[in-house]
Amino acid sequence: GPRPEVIEAFAAAMQDAEPEVVGEVIAALAGKGKAVVPRIARALSNEKLRPYAVRVAALLGADAEPALPALLEAWKVTGDDPGTLNRRPLQTV
Repeated sequence: GPRPEVIEAFAAAMQDAEPEVVGEVIAALAGKGKAVVPRIARALSNEKLRPYAVRVAALLGADAEPALPALLEAWKVTGDDPGTLNRRPLQTV
């Protein structure tokens, strides 16, 4: 996977980006389809990347099913209600 400094730089850039840019990046990642599911599963274990991974998974819908165990684990770790995790503002995460 990506090196930790790459993950940190990506997370920082996404938090500083305009909401439209963040939305476009998330949509572009989701546009890759099932190919991004392994990365979603890994990103869910990273606190800073988790909100983006959840949103990509939500856009993928049923195609994200292989990431379901990682999604469930993320909800256990965060204590968030599964119905609200995807709705939190990215800038507050």
